[in-house]
Amino acid sequence: MKILRQESGMVLLLVLVVITLLAALVTELAFSTLVDLRLTETFRDSTKAYYLAKGGVRAGSSILQRDSNSYDAPGDPAELWSQGIAQYPVGDGVVSVRIIDLGGMINLNALVNTNGSNVNPTVKDRVKRLFDNLGINEGETLTAALIDWIDEDDRVYIDPDTNRATGAEASYYLQREKPVNCKNGPLESLEELQLVREFSAELVQRIAPYVTLYGNDKINVNSASAEVLMALSADPEITRDAAESIIARREKGKKPEAEIPKQLRAYIADFDGNLDHDQYNSSKYSYRLLFKKKLVNRPGQADKVIEFIDPNAELAQTIYKEYWVKKEVERKKYRPSDVVAIAKEKGFNNFRTNPEHVEMWKKEDAKNPAKGFGAEVAGAWFWYDSWIERVLKLCEQAGEEYK
Repeated sequence: MKILRQESGMVLLLVLVVITLLAALVTELAFSTLVDLRLTETFRDSTKAYYLAKGGVRAGSSILQRDSNSYDAPGDPAELWSQGIAQYPVGDGVVSVRIIDLGGMINLNALVNTNGSNVNPTVKDRVKRLFDNLGINEGETLTAALIDWIDEDDRVYIDPDTNRATGAEASYYLQREKPVNCKNGPLESLEELQLVREFSAELVQRIAPYVTLYGNDKINVNSASAEVLMALSADPEITRDAAESIIARREKGKKPEAEIPKQLRAYIADFDGNLDHDQYNSSKYSYRLLFKKKLVNRPGQADKVIEFIDPNAELAQTIYKEYWVKKEVERKKYRPSDVVAIAKEKGFNNFRTNPEHVEMWKKEDAKNPAKGFGAEVAGAWFWYDSWIERVLKLCEQAGEEYK
């Protein structure tokens, strides 16, 4: 009996060891699976984000291509590009596009002309004045260091106005605690400024709203800030009051978009609030309007008169034709009970809301917004005609199952 007890104890011990090993293996497998799942989700989301961003860039390019006027003025209603795009739905994501006019900023790469050796005195003076306007000391030294970082030679820049050499070339950068090569070429990013002598991260952050690395040495006064306007000239001096006066005048010159009168907004809100769901979706009460700009100011006159004639008439062949684009602005919506009722009308009497309809939309992933079968309104899901058509087709394919 003693031997049997010892063997039973060994078996129990082995069972515990095996269970422990299996538990460890299962835990490791679950962890690896979770890590793989997270990596897959991250890759999926990053890919979606990449193509959404790429689409935003293409949308922005398309908007800029339509800019055909002779000026750029952010905030002007005539400047479509300055309005941007906010939260535009694309697939199962949204895209926001914001276009900024860099022409109102000082181009730091323009400190040195395109040949890489000659300093542009106009831009140099603007940069020095910008530092002064922002209350940044040693503007002369900072400007000289920038010039030496950008120009192609290895000679320390001597400012002709002060006859002082306050820049820095390769000999300075190679003796740093963390040596770097002097770029001797254009800046590629604002972050690169932190490699330039005396440029700290805080300093770069302070000047970032007023400088760019693109464009030429011209400044667009329609989008320039007060600090940039003040940096444009020393004689005559552009004071802060003068700069702010320029900004106020250009803002005043913009044509504000027409606002809906308060009484009309209140009427529309009251009217919409009194409609129930069926009235809102009924074609009997639905109208689509195309608005035309008002051309006359006296009652009794019309902006346009439209006379309908036979398209086969002789007059129809000679008159100027005007084409209107018909665009759907509101789609009819159906509740789940409406979908089932329509299916029953078509002879599918065994088709019910639950479980048949629920199982069908789950299997089809029909509530995925990207599929366009319906939409969520005020927390409730409504179906479109496209889902009705899909349901009827699936019922037909199921044979006698729903009849």
